[in-house]
Amino acid sequence: MRIMLPLLSLGFALSLGACEYYECGPDCGPCDDPWGDCGDKDPWDDDKPRDDEADADVDADTDSDTDSEDPPAADIQFSLTPDEAEQGDVFIGSLSMSGEDSPGYAAITDLDLYGDVTLLAADVRSYEVLISVAVDADGEGAADLLVEFDNGDAAWGTAVLEIWPDGSGHEAGDAGEGDPCE
Repeated sequence: MRIMLPLLSLGFALSLGACEYYECGPDCGPCDDPWGDCGDKDPWDDDKPRDDEADADVDADTDSDTDSEDPPAADIQFSLTPDEAEQGDVFIGSLSMSGEDSPGYAAITDLDLYGDVTLLAADVRSYEVLISVAVDADGEGAADLLVEFDNGDAAWGTAVLEIWPDGSGHEAGDAGEGDPCE
């Protein structure tokens, strides 16, 4: 009980102080009735007429999302070998990255392919990422790549895999044939 009395006294004193401020009239503040309408005056600025449209414009101008410019895109390029496949192909490819901002392969946390393909598996190595890919039987166009990194950044690779019609001579298995030194 002893603790409650000082808290009640403090609350009573605060409410009396608020009553004194609002009951003293227009000399205490910009408005006689703080709970009512102050007319066309802004209760926080005595001399300025109220302009809700101007206030909305100021709020819109100070929005941090619209004032900031997007950071420059990271300099990371992706290449997939093989970079073309036919409809219905299933293959293992080697994904590599280059560029001034490219982190080490160990920083890769997730990969996604977008297009008429399915990413079956991925294995991150120190110098490449091996991926298993299945091309849709009726796939067409190109597949794009989204790579996410352990620091929360992500990078986009456009058209890393070109999809050709079945029987066109662009099979994914042809990419590894021949002498790699040529």
